[in-house]
Amino acid sequence: LSGCSGIESLPSSLCELTKLVRLELRGCTSLTTLPELAGQWWALEVLDIRGCSRLTRLPANMGQMEQLTALVLADSAIVELPVEAARWKNLRLLDCSRCAQLAALEVGIIEQLTNLQVLSLVSCSSLKAHLSQLYARVGTTTAGASEQPTQLKMLHQLQTIIATWSSLTLKYATTSKGSAGEQMMLTQPDDVYEHLEEHEEQLRTLEHNLSQGILLDAAPIFGPIIREWKGNLATVRAVLDVWLNVQLLWPQVGLLVKDDIRAQLPQEAKRRDDVDATFRAQMADLSNISDPLEACTAEGRLEAWQACLADLEALVKSLDKFLSMKRLRFPRFFFVSDATLLEAYNQGGGGGAAGLERMQVHLESFFDSIKRLECSADDGALIEGLRSADGQTMKLINPVKVEGMVDDWLCVLLNEMRSTVNRIISHAAADVHAIGTVEFIHKYPAQVSVIGIQMKWTADSEEALRRAKTERDA
Repeated sequence: LSGCSGIESLPSSLCELTKLVRLELRGCTSLTTLPELAGQWWALEVLDIRGCSRLTRLPANMGQMEQLTALVLADSAIVELPVEAARWKNLRLLDCSRCAQLAALEVGIIEQLTNLQVLSLVSCSSLKAHLSQLYARVGTTTAGASEQPTQLKMLHQLQTIIATWSSLTLKYATTSKGSAGEQMMLTQPDDVYEHLEEHEEQLRTLEHNLSQGILLDAAPIFGPIIREWKGNLATVRAVLDVWLNVQLLWPQVGLLVKDDIRAQLPQEAKRRDDVDATFRAQMADLSNISDPLEACTAEGRLEAWQACLADLEALVKSLDKFLSMKRLRFPRFFFVSDATLLEAYNQGGGGGAAGLERMQVHLESFFDSIKRLECSADDGALIEGLRSADGQTMKLINPVKVEGMVDDWLCVLLNEMRSTVNRIISHAAADVHAIGTVEFIHKYPAQVSVIGIQMKWTADSEEALRRAKTERDA
């Protein structure tokens, strides 16, 4: 009957099933009572009522279930065990994990459970005062069962796994991710991954031993618990892997908030807004949850992160295509990373004096020797010249207006730079023969001066060779 959340009580006729061996009521969240004649289940060996969050007590005559070997009360609202629980001489597993309402557990009853091997009281906050005494008694009992050392070792491993995961925590930190803004993010959960590796291997070993018959008599008791924890840890791993990938990709599409790129990629911008809303909603919910199991196994959590990751991967692919087109149009964009190019594109997009000023810091990424673009005193969006890092300047023949997208005015600027350099070199080629060398060097930029001097040396060398060939006395 597990998962029947609408059941409030069981029919009394169910007690007539006197040969019932196993009863599972996991997740029956509306169940408030068990039949008063439940003690008639003489043959019952396993009773699992974990997650019955409204069930507060067990019938008094349950002590008649003398064949009971496993009682799982985890995550229920049970307040106390019935006095007749002392008659459960065959009980080997008593799981009261996270029974926050369990206020009393008589040591005398536990002492009479002579075959009890595993007692789990993880997160039983109301029992803190009795825990050490109770576990001391159980420890004595299990230590005396030397005829089953392998079985006890494996059962203790399972109890250790449960206890460890109740103490693990996730940590968050507020980080700034550029255009994506500040956001609470999950820090790398190295300790969680470390325990995942260890405990998944232990659970695989336990499950293998059960399937091979090493713990055959314990299979009905611990098989469901092992399978449940394997599933929980697999879900934790899957969610954390996807979650961390989403956090890695999310900042990369943050620049889609900029108007310039949104105008060119309207569908991707809308998709980015939807992903951003989902991401922030998930993080707002998760930032108050430190328990890895609670955070990762919540209903719909994995599906939500998987949907986010699929959308982000599609957006990153669209951005890559967009940037490839821009690089083909202005090949100097190949010199910089995607992040730098997106940042530059957004800062310089739209043109104008403000766009030009924001672009100044990126110039050296695209041009080796240009430190700054010199603008007109009257119009801050009109480029009149170039300045190098060592202070040399070059005035453009035709000023360039900064307008449109970054690649638009950069292409115009590059063409004008070529025309200007070509014109300057042409003038230098004429002047190098007309004026003195010192005057020539001071008149032109260093690289042009070198080219001019090389031209003069070549011309002089050719002339000397010509004269040597035609004039014997040369």
